[in-house]
Amino acid sequence: MKFLKLSFKVLAISLICQIIFNIGIFAQQDSAPEDLTTDQWREDLRYLAEQMPKVHKNAFHTISKKQFEAAVKKLYKQIPSLKRHQIIVELSRLTAMIGDGHTDLWLGHDAIGFHQYPLRVYLFDEGLYLQAVESRYAEFVGNQIVKIGKLPAEKAFEKVSEILARDNEFYLKAYTPRYLNSPEILNALGIMDDMNKGEYTVRDKTGKLTTLTFSPGNTNDDLNSWSVEAPQNTFSDKFVNARKFDKNTPLYLKDVQDIFWYEYLPDSKMLYVKVNTIRNKSDETIEAFADRVFQVVDEKNVEKFVLDIRQNGGGNQSRAAELLGLPISTLNNKVKDYDIKYSRSSKPRDYFR
Repeated sequence: MKFLKLSFKVLAISLICQIIFNIGIFAQQDSAPEDLTTDQWREDLRYLAEQMPKVHKNAFHTISKKQFEAAVKKLYKQIPSLKRHQIIVELSRLTAMIGDGHTDLWLGHDAIGFHQYPLRVYLFDEGLYLQAVESRYAEFVGNQIVKIGKLPAEKAFEKVSEILARDNEFYLKAYTPRYLNSPEILNALGIMDDMNKGEYTVRDKTGKLTTLTFSPGNTNDDLNSWSVEAPQNTFSDKFVNARKFDKNTPLYLKDVQDIFWYEYLPDSKMLYVKVNTIRNKSDETIEAFADRVFQVVDEKNVEKFVLDIRQNGGGNQSRAAELLGLPISTLNNKVKDYDIKYSRSSKPRDYFR
């Protein structure tokens, strides 16, 4: 029997370890993943419970060992009555209990085989909004989502956030919406009864409520490549974005797929630096990019410096100091104003233009 090997990435201080365990039979992209037997699932669970405390630097910094073992025991008993997607979601809940962002089960992995409804959700201060959607529902893009399946939208958000790894509340605000379009996750958590009929109730500016119904798409469709604030031209014609991208698009929404870049604004003598991921490019390291940035600061007599990391989801943390640490010590004596932008769009009106 050919089992899928899936890795749990465990990060604690400077120690990075991996737990490799069987979670299902490997699925090719053109075939549905097969299920395991109760004994096989339980063996995976036993292996996870045994290895987690061994390879993690401090597995019980958020929960106690007793709490973790009780959760393992509960899932062990439940496995015979659960379906494949329900077991996987509960395994994700178990790893999320550890309480750090790099101890997780990546539910978006192709081998997991979860699907997506053709919509994208974004969290603003006012609530959850339909940030992008398949073209047939174009008139509803930008509407507020008030209900997902059987639950109010905020309650659905809360239930999904419980199964996701996190370092802090901001991580959950950024990443929980990405899983609010998964039929398997929503069904496993009791949010959506029928996975083939995803229902989302939205409210427009006049207060009118409309329930939209979606069918699940493949895991490798256009939705998988969407970034949270991707411009319209990165989608296929099947989807529309609530944001209209044109010559007036603000800097923070430009080139969100580019790892890092900068633009000098001569009128204000401002250097705007955008970093979307902490890693090297194929043709330039972060350190080399930082050198170029400081060269511009000197050559242009920059007075204002902005480092924007609002779309940055992480990356190689060992490289962060090369880009984020240097400006603080170097720029204080070179520019009048220095600012780091780290908060994403909080108001719908700031995005839906």
